[in-house]
Order: sequence, then C-alpha cells, then structure tokens
Amino acid sequence: MKKRILATFLTVVMVVGLAAGCGSKSTDNKTESDDTSAAKESKPVTLMVSHSNKETGGTAIASEEFKKLVEDAEKDITVDIYGNNALGDEATVFESVMAGTVAIQMVSTSTLSKSVSEAAVMDVPFLFDDMEQFWKVVKTDEFTEAFEKYFEGSGVHFLGFINCNNRAVSNTKKAIHSPEDMKGLNIRILEGQVYQDLFATLGAGTTTLAISEVFTSLQNGLIDGEDMGISYIVPSGFAEAENYFTDTNHTVQPVVAIINQEIWDGMSEEQQKVVSDAIDEAGTNAGSRFEDDYKEYLQTAKDQYGIEVTLLTDDEREVFKEAAADVIDKYANATPECKKLYDLINSLK
Repeated sequence: MKKRILATFLTVVMVVGLAAGCGSKSTDNKTESDDTSAAKESKPVTLMVSHSNKETGGTAIASEEFKKLVEDAEKDITVDIYGNNALGDEATVFESVMAGTVAIQMVSTSTLSKSVSEAAVMDVPFLFDDMEQFWKVVKTDEFTEAFEKYFEGSGVHFLGFINCNNRAVSNTKKAIHSPEDMKGLNIRILEGQVYQDLFATLGAGTTTLAISEVFTSLQNGLIDGEDMGISYIVPSGFAEAENYFTDTNHTVQPVVAIINQEIWDGMSEEQQKVVSDAIDEAGTNAGSRFEDDYKEYLQTAKDQYGIEVTLLTDDEREVFKEAAADVIDKYANATPECKKLYDLINSLK
C-alpha cells in the first residue's frame, strides 16, 4: 500500500515538474520573442542635418519643413539643422556623413558623384528642359528604383531629392544671348569636371572658388560672373554685385538627401518611414514653390538690384545645347551604368 502511495506521489511530482519545465521553457521563449520585438521598437534618435543654404534659400526652407514633419510625427526623432555650411563645405560634410558624425546631408549631385559616380548623370548639360520635367522624372518609381541601387555599399542611404534649382549665368560685363557672348568672361563654376568642360566649350574661362569668396571676387574683378540660378543669387545677396543675368538653364542643380547607412539601419521601420515620407513631402513642396519663387526673384533682381535679365528663346537655348553636344555625349556615356540612367531619364520625360 505504501509502495503504491509512493509511486503515485512520485508520478505526480514528475508531471508537475515536467509541466513546470514546459512552463519555464515557454516563458524563456516568450522573453526571447519580447527581446526581438524590443529591438524593433523606436529608440530616441537625434539627426544632425547639414545643408549649404542661407535661411531664405530653397534647401533651407525644405530642410525646416522636413524637421517639422519628422518631429510632429512624434516617433522619438529630434532633428537639428546646421545650414549655410556651418559644419564645413559640402565635401567636408560628406566625409562626416560617411563617418557617422553627421547623420543627414542635403548635398549636390556634383559632390555626391565623387562617391556615387552615377549621380554625375544628373549634371549632364541640358538634360532637363525645366524644373517641372525634372520633378516628373525623379518622382517616378522607375527612376527611384534605379537610382537608389547605385548607393548600395557606398556607406550612405538615398532618401530622395529635397530641392532643385536651374543654373544660369550672371555677370558684371555684358548681356549673354549666345555662346559667342561667353568668350572672354571668367566665370566661377561649381566644382566638377563637367562644368569645366562645358564652359570651356562655350568659350569662357573658369575658376572654382569657395562660395564665401564669390561676392568679394565679383566686387574686385577677380571673376566676371558665376553659374548660379536666380533662386540663389538673390537670396544670397550676390545680385548686389551683378549687372546681367541670363537664364541659360544649362544644368539643373538637384539636391539629394542622404543619411549615414549605419544610422539608418539603427532606426526602426516606423522611424525610417517617417524620415522617408518627410523628405518626399518636403521635396514635392519645394518643386511646387519653385515657379512662384523664380518669378519673384527675377522681379527683385530687376527692381531692387537693377540687373538686366535675359530670358533665352527656345531657339537661342538650342544653340547653346548644340555647342555643348560633345560634353553631353561624354558624360551621358561615361560608363555603361551612366548611359543606362541617362536613357532611362529621357524615356521618362
């Protein structure tokens, strides 16, 4: 009898023990599952953002809008903006983004192309007829899917286009209606071989200067002009030192939003979506503002600064494009991937 009672007792103990063991295992699994879920939760993050515009510039306005959109989403993201090259010039800040000491940069494709070579296609002369055509192309899924692949392994993640202006020629010497009028002028150009080749083909001398040196160089005659759009020279105050402006629209100047890859990977999917959506919306709004701002800046250039404004006819602009044919061919076909992207852009216009 005692043996049967003992056997029964031991059986109960074993069953309870097994049950407890299973319960413990289930608890362990639940804990592991909870840890995995916790890793995907949003953690507080501060994004240091750099751009090169003064506070009234288009990229500065778009960056402030990006900040508001992100922070209003309340996903534990703080955005600190450093404008007007406060953290250094574009090339210096780009290295900081690669190192992760700066999270996001609003950077020109000409600077970006030093690391992502295919980005140089965006600077091919006369690629886009106007800003409307540019935004139409870069907002398509086909372009986005193709362009973002070039960033793989680069150390930075492509977020989208935050702003874009057309480049033009302003100077202190004379009105420009044709490539012939460019001869003899010394023009400050954006850094990049494509700009050197373009202006040399058009007959102008070129120099590269830090943006901070342009105004005084115009005043003392070190340079005769620069290739900047009206949307830059008016807000920056450069128009005060200019006498002539010609809307050549020889290239557009896209501004790309990039983020350090490790910082991006460390954010939750929810946070990533907030950042991506904010860039997309801020860029769309920048494109919508361009036409009204452009007209306002042209009028200000005339009325406030006394600048003689020349708007090229379609025929006059075609002469410039024909003169630049060899440069266009060189950079559109720089590599097979560049050619592929160039052809895709043209197919999406």
